[in-house]
Amino acid sequence: MDLYEKIKELAAQKNVSIRQIEEKLSFSNATIRRWKTQTPGVDKIQKVADYFGVTVDSLLGREKDEENQTPEFSTLQRRARNLSQADQRRLLKIMDLTFTDIDNGELDEDDTEDF
Repeated sequence: MDLYEKIKELAAQKNVSIRQIEEKLSFSNATIRRWKTQTPGVDKIQKVADYFGVTVDSLLGREKDEENQTPEFSTLQRRARNLSQADQRRLLKIMDLTFTDIDNGELDEDDTEDF
């Protein structure tokens, strides 16, 4: 899947048009559509990746299993990468406790409303 098709797919998931994305990111009309035949600058690709909460590698088809990742999972990965090692360890402890609660049936869909 090429860059334009990936963006089109993400736009459909978010229920927005390509034009709406261009307006939101201050791109001129048909900028993204031209990416079918032209290579955009890294800065523009990064803006689109940030808009969708995915990595640039995901947009470019460089991540394995990218189709299986939800936007929330991609956001979690991206944000965790920017944490210090100590904060990553802290987050991992919190996640381990949460996974234990889920495995033990102590956390269900209704509990996520508190977040």
